[in-house]
Amino acid sequence: MAHDIAFIVAECAIRLRAVRNGRVHSGHLPRTHGCRLLVPQPSSKNAMLIELHKLNVPCAAGFIRFAPNTPPLCGKLEQIPYPNKRFMYSSTSKNPTLELHGRPTFAATYRLVDHCHDVLLTARNGSFEVGPSIKLLCSYKIHLPYGNRVALRLQMGTGPMWVKENDISNIIHEDVLALCKGMELALEDGDSRWKHCSQPGDPLRSVQIISEGNSVRLNISILAKKNSSAMWLKLWWMDKPIKEVVGHCDYGWVLSGDFCITAVRETKRAWRQAEAECVRLGGHLASILTDRQQQIMDKMLIHA
Repeated sequence: MAHDIAFIVAECAIRLRAVRNGRVHSGHLPRTHGCRLLVPQPSSKNAMLIELHKLNVPCAAGFIRFAPNTPPLCGKLEQIPYPNKRFMYSSTSKNPTLELHGRPTFAATYRLVDHCHDVLLTARNGSFEVGPSIKLLCSYKIHLPYGNRVALRLQMGTGPMWVKENDISNIIHEDVLALCKGMELALEDGDSRWKHCSQPGDPLRSVQIISEGNSVRLNISILAKKNSSAMWLKLWWMDKPIKEVVGHCDYGWVLSGDFCITAVRETKRAWRQAEAECVRLGGHLASILTDRQQQIMDKMLIHA
């Protein structure tokens, strides 16, 4: 216990040690109701990732909450959606604290990761940059509503970031067995995989890709030597609607017969309340009258 944490006796608060990784569980806490875990403030280059590996507390007796704007977690761990079991505190998090209400039985690990670890992007379009750096591990997931492909354009290499368009090479050489000593980009698009390595000294390259599905994952690692030029990547993305799926419907909606439908997530309501919410949004609860409509709705929910 003393290896990972230190007690603040004035109140039930536990300050996690500022180490690269550690573990904490309910056995570390005094037998009292309600405590706080004080998370070390990461630097601008890092984030602190906390993951729950055990949780058991009746919702009427208590809960765990990563931050004021996150949902309270209670019940058993297997009942909680995977994204809700983990949370990243960044350098901009104010007084990062994990709240423990009641006396939940829990176990969690925490570790320092790069600031660009497991980033989820859901905007219709945008861009981001990675680097310049000689050591970095990043992962990004771009997830758009069902019925939209992801159109990507990226530049990567070791040249200046203000390079002109006609100075960029679009020649890509792939060798999945070669050891990448610079920047490696691995793109996951459903069942498809694409990998590219930009070695130190390689010319800047520009690549354009259109995904098969409505989401892509990019894993980016930079493992260049200290005396080599800093590697960087810049990526732009935008939606590319599939006309036969979305038809005339607005962004985020898909065509089902003569109607446009969408899924309202993170909301559980009785039928009357749900219908009232749909009316407020300008529609009604969807009715499934054919197998085709059921298939469309299933695909929309599966890919949400």
